[in-house]
Amino acid sequence: MTDLYCGFVPLKWLRVISENRAAHSATKMALLIWHRAGVERRGQDLPLTYKRAKECLGIGPDSFGRGLAELERLGLIKAERARGRAIRVSIVDYETYKRGGVKA
Repeated sequence: MTDLYCGFVPLKWLRVISENRAAHSATKMALLIWHRAGVERRGQDLPLTYKRAKECLGIGPDSFGRGLAELERLGLIKAERARGRAIRVSIVDYETYKRGGVKA
C-alpha cells in the first residue's frame, strides 16, 4: 500500500512523530519542511530560517530548534547548521516519497 498524505506531509511522518510523543513543534516543523519541499520541488538542501517559521506558523525560536532536533532524532531529516546562515534541511528518503513508494 502506498503511503497517504495529509496535505504535503506523508502520514508516515505524522505517525512516527505521534508514536514517539515528539514535541508539538516537530509537527509544525514537519509541515513547514514539506511545504518548502513542495515550493522548491526538491527535498534536499532546503533553506529554513526562524523568520520564515515565525511568519508561516508562528513558531518561536525555542520551538524552531526543538522541532528540528526532534525530526533529526527520529531520522526523518538531516540538518546542516552554519553560523549566520539559514539551516539547510534534507528529507531522508525524499526520492522514495516523491515516487509514492513508501509503505504504510
